[in-house]
Amino acid sequence: MSPVHVCALRLVRVAALVALACGSANTAGAQEAKGGASQHQPPPPSRASDHVDTLHGVQVADPYRWLEQEGAETSAWLEAQDKYAQAWLQDPLAKAQRSQIRSVLERVWNYPKRSAPFERGGRYFWRENSGLQNQAPL
Repeated sequence: MSPVHVCALRLVRVAALVALACGSANTAGAQEAKGGASQHQPPPPSRASDHVDTLHGVQVADPYRWLEQEGAETSAWLEAQDKYAQAWLQDPLAKAQRSQIRSVLERVWNYPKRSAPFERGGRYFWRENSGLQNQAPL
């Protein structure tokens, strides 16, 4: 998978996490309470194939294997997902809930991380990140 596809899939995952953090159902309910219908459309459809891998004698379904291949279909799917996510993020109610989104994402990302120790010059080192640091210093 190319780095562009990896980055795009990460963005789609973050958009999904943002949708979960805001509570899409709550947003729709708030709009209906204001007297308007929900403006959110369902997400674009994703084709599921019947691809099955056999790993150590166990059959494992992989219906979205086609997304790992570069091509017109994958690019079209990524563009449709991005368009859906952008429309959702530009919604006025979504904009109003950004502080809630930020707090949920910070809770998810804010935990101490430590790398595996490594030896250099007879001494052992590791990288440590206290939570929301951009880099993990020695």
